[in-house]
This record gives sequence, structure tokens and C-alpha cells, in this order.
Amino acid sequence: MYMLAKNRAEYDREWAVGRQLAASDTQSLIERIHAGGSAALEALDKLSNIHFARAFVALEQTDLRAFRQECYTAGKLHIMAAFNDGHGGQPFKVHSGNYIYILFAALMSGNPALIGFLQQNTEHIGQGGFKFSGVDGEPYLAQTILLALKGDFSAVAQRCALFLEKPVTKAMQKRLADFQFLQALAEGNIKAMIGSLTSLLEPATARRSAQGMLCGWDFCLQPQVLIYLRVAQLHGFVLNIASNIAPRGLALAPMPSEYSESYPWMADYDLGAPFDRQYQWLEKLSA
Repeated sequence: MYMLAKNRAEYDREWAVGRQLAASDTQSLIERIHAGGSAALEALDKLSNIHFARAFVALEQTDLRAFRQECYTAGKLHIMAAFNDGHGGQPFKVHSGNYIYILFAALMSGNPALIGFLQQNTEHIGQGGFKFSGVDGEPYLAQTILLALKGDFSAVAQRCALFLEKPVTKAMQKRLADFQFLQALAEGNIKAMIGSLTSLLEPATARRSAQGMLCGWDFCLQPQVLIYLRVAQLHGFVLNIASNIAPRGLALAPMPSEYSESYPWMADYDLGAPFDRQYQWLEKLSA
């Protein structure tokens, strides 16, 4: 009745927190962004979270166009907030460490440039997700989804086989259906894809598998199912799945033909630019 919330009280409380964040004043953050430096990157990350909250308020109001626009703004700001601290030789690292956030924002926005950024830079994104330790499967899962989005199904199949054949901890058993779906996608097996998504939507597992994947909104949506529906569609598979915690239209309805930049300086960041030019827009902004 209350989607993935335990009860009405939790449902109302989570929505109240989201609405409060969406209503946050952004002026001080914008001033910090114009000041440049590391403080600007932190402010960008916080501004991204505000717009992500506004996306869900738009969803609550059944304004799908506004939802997609806010997802675009949140997703691009999240990318702009990425920084290179030299760790592991990775040039792209998000503040939260949660790459499901950017996947969800990009895919639900439907913006070609945002999705293209993820497809073109898969090898740079998903820090710590290249190998599976047998303990922490989330980074490994995010990297596998990125490879599926890119269409590198040979790599996806290899990674899924490694996860599914390797003994996993009890905590990681909740990721089995995710990798079963990605394996089925790599094989083009529609029946198996639908079966895996159905498993992720079962009441007994939906909450557990969604928890922590989209912090702040995992009480009302099953984000992986929406991500998988969209990735499958981009590769020519339209799956007949319907659920109030993964509305089919949210992932598959027609996307906007145009998107606006919520702040003029966002236009200075070229999503198609190589990583060695990542900071040029910020240097220009604070000059």
C-alpha cells in the first residue's frame, strides 16, 4: 500500500524530507560555485541533490516532463561535481560513491548527451567496480550496468558469470536477480529478463534489493527495475513489466525533444569533452 515503505508513517516522513530538500534555497550554493575551487565541487554535488529531490516532487505531481528535466539537471550537476583525486588512477569519482544515482538520473531523463557521456566513458566510471571481491557487489554491479548500457555484452556475460558462479555473502544474495537479468540481457533472452525483473518486484525481495540503491527514494521506487527496463529498450527489447514501484511509463514513455540548462554556466560544461578538459568550465566560471 505504501510502496516500499514499512508503513504510512515512514512513507509520509520520507516524502516530507524530500519536499523539504526540494524547497531548499540555492543562492548560497550558487555563490560558492562561482567562487571556484573544491568548495564549488561540493556545492555542485549538493545542488544536484536538490534538483534530484525536485524531480521526485514533480513525479509526485505526475508531471513527467518536469521529472525528466530535473533528472537531467541533477545528473549533469552530479557529473560536473566529479573530481580527480588520483585514487586508483580513476579520473571520474562522484562524491557519494553511488553510481546508481547517475545511472538513474541519466536514463530517466532520457537526455542523449547525458546517456552518451556514460556510454563513452564507461572505463572511467565506477571506481572499485572492475573486480568482484565477493563482499561488496554494488560497485561491481554499477560497472556491469554501465557495460550493458554501452552494449559490451561479452564483458557483461563474463562479469555476470563470475558473480553467479562465485559463492557470495548473505548480504550479496539480494543482487542475484540483478545479475541474472544482466546475463539474460547479454544473451537476448526476453523470457529470462522478465523473470528476473519479476523477482526484483516481489514484495518479499523488492524492499531489500532496493534499499540503499537510491538513497532517499528507495521507499517509493525499485530503481534497478526502471534502469533495466530503459537499458533493455535502448538495445531493442521492450519488456512488458508493470508495477507501482517501477512504473513502466517512467522508463519507457517518450522522452522530451529539448532540455534546458537550469543555470547559464551549465552550458559551459561539454558532456562530450575528454576528461583532461574536465576543469576548463570551472576555471572559466571563477576567472
